[in-house]
Amino acid sequence: MDEKIKVRVQGQDKKVYYKEPSPDRIKMYYEYTQDNFRKGKDYNLKLKKFARITNWKKMTWGLLLDIEGDCIHNTQIDCDGELRPIIDETVETEHFKGFLRLEVYEKGIFRLLAGEGGERQHHTVMLEGVPPLQTDQYEVKEEGDMLWITTDTCKAMVNLAEFGFSIYGRDGKKVYCQENNDKVLRFTHESFPFGFVENPATGERIGVCSSRMEHDEHYFGFGEQYSPVDKKMQEVDVFITDPLSVGSPRTYVSLPFYFSTRGYGMYVNTHYRSKFFMGNRSNRCASCHIYGESLIDIFYIYGEEPKTILKRYTDITGKSPMVPKWSFGLWMSRCSYKTEDEVLEVGREMRKRDLPCDVINIDTDWFEIPWACDWKFGKHNFPHPEEMIKELDSMGIKLSLWQKPYVTSECLPELRDQLREKGWIPLNPYGEDARSNPVIDLSNPDCCQWYKEQLKNLFQMGVSVIKTDMGEGVPVEGKYHGYDGDEIHNIYPYLYSRAAYEASRESIAEPILWGRSTYAGGQKYPIHWAGDPFTDFDGLRFSIRSGLSMGMSGFTFWSHDVGGFLGRPSEEVYIRWMQAGMFCSHVRCHGANNPREPWTFGERAETIFRKFDKLRYELIPYIYSTAYTRGKQGLPVMEHLYLSNPDDRNCLSVEDEWMFGDAFLVAPVLNEGGEREVYYPDGQWYHYFSEEIKQGKQYDAVKMELDNMPLYVKAGSIVPTGKAEDHITGADDALTICVYGKESGYTEFLYYNGEEHLIKAAFDMGSVQVETGGLKGNISVKLITNRGIEIKTDVREHCTFEV
Repeated sequence: MDEKIKVRVQGQDKKVYYKEPSPDRIKMYYEYTQDNFRKGKDYNLKLKKFARITNWKKMTWGLLLDIEGDCIHNTQIDCDGELRPIIDETVETEHFKGFLRLEVYEKGIFRLLAGEGGERQHHTVMLEGVPPLQTDQYEVKEEGDMLWITTDTCKAMVNLAEFGFSIYGRDGKKVYCQENNDKVLRFTHESFPFGFVENPATGERIGVCSSRMEHDEHYFGFGEQYSPVDKKMQEVDVFITDPLSVGSPRTYVSLPFYFSTRGYGMYVNTHYRSKFFMGNRSNRCASCHIYGESLIDIFYIYGEEPKTILKRYTDITGKSPMVPKWSFGLWMSRCSYKTEDEVLEVGREMRKRDLPCDVINIDTDWFEIPWACDWKFGKHNFPHPEEMIKELDSMGIKLSLWQKPYVTSECLPELRDQLREKGWIPLNPYGEDARSNPVIDLSNPDCCQWYKEQLKNLFQMGVSVIKTDMGEGVPVEGKYHGYDGDEIHNIYPYLYSRAAYEASRESIAEPILWGRSTYAGGQKYPIHWAGDPFTDFDGLRFSIRSGLSMGMSGFTFWSHDVGGFLGRPSEEVYIRWMQAGMFCSHVRCHGANNPREPWTFGERAETIFRKFDKLRYELIPYIYSTAYTRGKQGLPVMEHLYLSNPDDRNCLSVEDEWMFGDAFLVAPVLNEGGEREVYYPDGQWYHYFSEEIKQGKQYDAVKMELDNMPLYVKAGSIVPTGKAEDHITGADDALTICVYGKESGYTEFLYYNGEEHLIKAAFDMGSVQVETGGLKGNISVKLITNRGIEIKTDVREHCTFEV
């Protein structure tokens, strides 16, 4: 029964559309839609299993294979206990024809595209704007029931008789294997074989794929995840939503990519919702379900090192372009500054108190009516926006503005009606707005262009950044330009980010945005932050998890709300959060309904804040150079320890420390009292403030006063530093190259400030030779060893230290 009902919400009448769950809807392990799962009821479904290859042909791009499948009726879901699929392969079995395209690309990338019927292509927006992959030279050989594909990088195998797909390293070690026989009894399976599960009554279908899981295998990726970073034994629902916090599996950035410690990555190229079961349903299998697709489109990525897999994944979905140098400075924000006088006063106070800052963000209150986004400054509280922007610019401060892709109907009825008349507001099946505050249809090119023009008007006034908040609440019952609601829901945040970034790129020299939600490939439109955390140590801890997970999903740049969002953090939480934030790619203080400026937390907090704020500005040459290099590689600035130490099993479970580039080990204090345990990876580690040396591959309990933190530099590192100015300028006029000594070895650092310069250091039993890479200007070299600090000034091409 479909029925319109009215409910009373916060004193207002609002229409809510309730659709009675249909018993014919596909239900598989979890509710397919947001209907309630009816336990105790079996669902008669049809399994279409890809069974055997009947013919194959070698093409220039790979293999085209004809496949025969088995269609098994009366497949059910047992709703008792573990919700296992029940597949009776002895009755009502018929056959169907299908195709497989196995595309072979350079660098160990395979694309497997499968479907019923004849061959066809598959297009997704995530691959747009990315240079196409180059096909690889390969050899193919049929040996019995096995078809072997050999490239210079690895080998793949297709089982012709009982369809399956596997990948092997150059050493012959199997790194990936499809699992198509994960059963306990003849009928009871723990996971589905490769193919589709279909509802005969409705035609709805789910693509299914299962992979063998080894006992020592671990998984990383899936975008922004607040749960433990290692995803083994977890369920991941790739369905973007506004979680309203950081304490649940729901997330603003969820995407269908992961990589395994066995040496492969898997990217499911789909617009639709998907769900991954990473060993939580079966002890020997990881499974993927794709809801609504007519094709299964999977990229398999071979890589001997995890960094190699990430580089190749971003070859597929795109790499993060460089962002403006000033963006690496401090951002100050609040939800919300309410007047232009308040904004200017914050800027003046930052300068007066000697607190370096580059960006101020105005959140929800710069419109005539707070939160009612019409992309125009309110005449009452912001009567002179261009003059305000000019005064901020005179202080060296850029302006960022919050906005959203929803129209507040009650406050902006004329704008809503205008967009509705143009067909730019999605409607539900009843012909009315799909949500009470309608989303604008950014899948419509004309609507997208209109939206970009609203932003361009702001850029022309001197605005430097647009904050793309929200975008997760796209109703699946809506109808959009070329998409249904199920297909657009996950990609809408991607389209939203892309449109805002394009408006920035078409208006100013150095494009950038500050975004909350996106999807696979969203790293092409930086920067993203972690949403709305609690204002306590849990909020900080879970935010760090999400940042590490984003870095293991192809995102170079990431940030979070220093101090948390909802509520007022204690002085200790605020300072510890700030210390962690200063060692992420970008740092922004932000919170709701109360200030985050350091002086509001007292004199001690302001003093400590200034210390770390100035330290970050001194490190800008290192940070900017690291960002440049990591962006080109598709790697994060904030790096999980496992990425740089893949042979150290201890690093797999460390989710409260990270590498900040190649040099810094960051281990922030995440509880009251200043105590924590630090794990030091391989090497020697200098405490940044005391120069005390710690040995690697061990744990150590430390206690830090509030004005100190566990921050270490790896022996042998090269760290270029500069003078801490009140804002970031283009030039590094006086550069100090800090070299951290070790007994022997060789180190390079690619310094970048518009031009590349390769700085080198060679260590040989007490002798240290440093080459400055042709840098000009006032260059000093500082050597830090266990014997103290030595500085050489006015260095031209090279210098030598004898320790």
